[in-house]
Amino acid sequence: MTLTELAYKLKEIFPQTIYVTVGNNPHASIVGDKVVSIFYERNGQKLKPEYNKDSMSPDTWGIKHPKLKVYEKPFYISGIHQFYLHEISDLDLSEYADENGKIDYSKCIAETE
Repeated sequence: MTLTELAYKLKEIFPQTIYVTVGNNPHASIVGDKVVSIFYERNGQKLKPEYNKDSMSPDTWGIKHPKLKVYEKPFYISGIHQFYLHEISDLDLSEYADENGKIDYSKCIAETE
């Protein structure tokens, strides 16, 4: 199953789903396992998550908070629901792979609208 197919399946369960991403765990990026994150509309806005490469929480997806900062850097709000990538045994991310087969997680985002 592709990430887009997964996003539409998740939308059947969580109808407010707008974006589904794969990246590091924003709460514990040192764990090493990637997480699938589901993003909903927030406060009437359908904001697209951004891929964060900041050293505070590298390779994570989140929505930049308009005011909050952490150590003078933007604070990113994580997805509403998250689960580990290995929990989906047949998720195919090959469409996001480079010529060497390495997944570029900065491109692992699917939109359902």
